[in-house]
Amino acid sequence: MDEISRARKIASLTVEQADQLKLISVGATFVFRYYGQAIRVSGPQLPTKLVSQGVAFADYLFSKGARVLGPLAPIEIVANRVVSRWPYVEGGRMQVEEIDFKQLGRDLRKLHQISDDYQGPLWRWSATELAERRLKRVFSNRELDSKQVERLAQLFREAAEEITVESHLGVGPVHMDAGFWNLLNTDDGPRWVDFDDACIAPREFDLLANQGQRLSTVQKREFTQGYGYSIVDWTQLESIRRFKHLSHLTYFLGLSHGQNYHEYKNQRLPDLLAAQD
Repeated sequence: MDEISRARKIASLTVEQADQLKLISVGATFVFRYYGQAIRVSGPQLPTKLVSQGVAFADYLFSKGARVLGPLAPIEIVANRVVSRWPYVEGGRMQVEEIDFKQLGRDLRKLHQISDDYQGPLWRWSATELAERRLKRVFSNRELDSKQVERLAQLFREAAEEITVESHLGVGPVHMDAGFWNLLNTDDGPRWVDFDDACIAPREFDLLANQGQRLSTVQKREFTQGYGYSIVDWTQLESIRRFKHLSHLTYFLGLSHGQNYHEYKNQRLPDLLAAQD
């Protein structure tokens, strides 16, 4: 069975079946190795159009010298899912202690500069649109307590209404999840992957990913120095942090399966709602 035939077979699996076969990664993408390639089949909760746009954006950035992993071939749409082929990287995801955060900041700045000339389609980020898309999947999950879901939806929509597109760095193409966890340790150094959320949005979003609690004060400072801008100066910072926290929560609750789902359903959602009372 060749790689595309296998991808077609995988695309026909349900999320639960793929999870049992350990072919699913964070609930978002089916992944398997085929010789020197990593074959990715987008999960059913990812809009095909947006995933296709993300692959095209990554391909453009790679061709222009940005520190990203580029696809090996054009995508194929199978069972309304995107099948894409990428180099298989033995080193896997980078660990935080392996990263030069000052260089990471420089690399992200260059990525943004290169993307200024990108002419391909990307969806224009909207807090309200994203909230409703995530909530639609949460509402369809019958395992969740209806009162908890209604309260969560209220909090998420209120957070979305607080967001504006005000930006000191400008609005343009962004990765949207450019944290160190999306860096692969290649022979040519770290490269960003997973452009499924790429969109047109304030550039500050990509900086925010590298200012979380998992990084030390020194690492955050080095990243800021490398990029040349401090995210703490952004007037939208606290509103965006609150929105992204709720967005992350609703994403995992919408998966309806997996270890992360159960953690968010049984612990994080009740904790969040208790903190609001």
